[in-house]
Amino acid sequence: MDAIVSLADSETRKVSLGPVASGCEDRISKLPEDVLLYILSHLPIKDVLRTSALSKRWKYLWTSVSEIDFNEYNHELRLDMKTSFLDSVDNVLLRHDPSDIRKFHLVLKTRIIVERINSWVSAAVSHNVQELDLFLPVKKHFVLHYSLFTSESISILKLRMGSYFKFPCLIRLSNLKTLHLAVTFPDDRSTERFFSGCPVLEELVLDNCVWDHNKSITLCIPTLRALTIYNGPFSPDGLLDCVIIVHAENLTSLRYTSCLAIGLLPCNLTSLESAYVDAYVDITYLEHTEDEFPKRAISLLSRIHNVKSLTLSTDTMECLYLEENLQAGLPTFSSLTHLKVNFGESQYLSDQLLTCLLEKSPNIESLEIPEVFYPDSDRLSTAVPQCFNTRLKTVMISNIDGDDVRELWFLKYMLENATVLERVKIFCVDSEIELVKQEINQQLQPIHIRSKSCVIEFCDESNQEPDVFP
Repeated sequence: MDAIVSLADSETRKVSLGPVASGCEDRISKLPEDVLLYILSHLPIKDVLRTSALSKRWKYLWTSVSEIDFNEYNHELRLDMKTSFLDSVDNVLLRHDPSDIRKFHLVLKTRIIVERINSWVSAAVSHNVQELDLFLPVKKHFVLHYSLFTSESISILKLRMGSYFKFPCLIRLSNLKTLHLAVTFPDDRSTERFFSGCPVLEELVLDNCVWDHNKSITLCIPTLRALTIYNGPFSPDGLLDCVIIVHAENLTSLRYTSCLAIGLLPCNLTSLESAYVDAYVDITYLEHTEDEFPKRAISLLSRIHNVKSLTLSTDTMECLYLEENLQAGLPTFSSLTHLKVNFGESQYLSDQLLTCLLEKSPNIESLEIPEVFYPDSDRLSTAVPQCFNTRLKTVMISNIDGDDVRELWFLKYMLENATVLERVKIFCVDSEIELVKQEINQQLQPIHIRSKSCVIEFCDESNQEPDVFP
């Protein structure tokens, strides 16, 4: 690859690819064409174009490259070079040979005429493009070329636009399986019509989308398996009035992240009972919405109470910690078998919060917590969650250093009360494993371990092979 680039960088426009003056054999020329095209597909597009000057064999080879990546940010263009950049896109797409294009990636930082963009989209679709990734800063409202919305070849579509996401009446993306959108949606009916034209969609990512013209959207996507909704700190306030309802009986993965006090509830999963759903919830509260945010977090969790696997971020734990009536408000997660909680540097994983989560999850088999802790009340010492007696088999604990007797309190409590526990994995720094083992061995000597089959494993944080507790 470097050899090709160095030849393309030569000041000599015509370079022979036969044996060079130094006597070195030119092995590149002997490679099969499909290998050369594979190499070219991993080079910056400007270097791909320059290879046409190497020899007659290379003159038109670039036109058969199946992966095309034009990123205006990577070209560091001066204003007088913009025309050259746009012409290069024209040359690659409009003069491309009849072979198919597997991937076309276009990132623009300057505004250009809509007609030119649509000519590129049309050309890519005509070459049966399979993956289309467009970042368009165009502010003017316009409709992308109609052929995009009836393509039978596109399986992956990623679209980021600076204008409204407008589309023609006919939508039929019969092979689209992955869809990533960062757009401003039109009205409810049009938005629903767009998604109804994606009959085999399996993965949907909604990244900082704008919904200010939407009130309530119902999306029926039976084939959907993975849903990600991200609303970052710069998401518009228009989200406040929008609710999304998703019917997806085959959903297996839900990722929801919100950094605003919004009303956007990601899904009402009516057929979730039959699906194995792995959910990740990350809700960041703002100080001026402190009273409202915990209730919104609980409302969201109530909508996904049938999940099988649940991960709660540090910020979500903080939201739940702030709810005074958590025991009454939190739903029962009757299908939940795996629970993972995070809390980073904060102190919001109290014994009351963890107890509440465990009591509301009677069928948990696997539990992950970032560290053990000392109780701030006597509630946990008298309450034993149902899962301890019937289900809990694996517990993973991180960040134990063994020099604080208080951090072993939960570990002791769990070993004394979990009747079917099979394995406890303790993660610590590799260099401290022996020290931690000695300290824990000493602290656990007086206690009665309830489960006779329980094994304690010590693992370093780089996931190397564990040491088994003697």
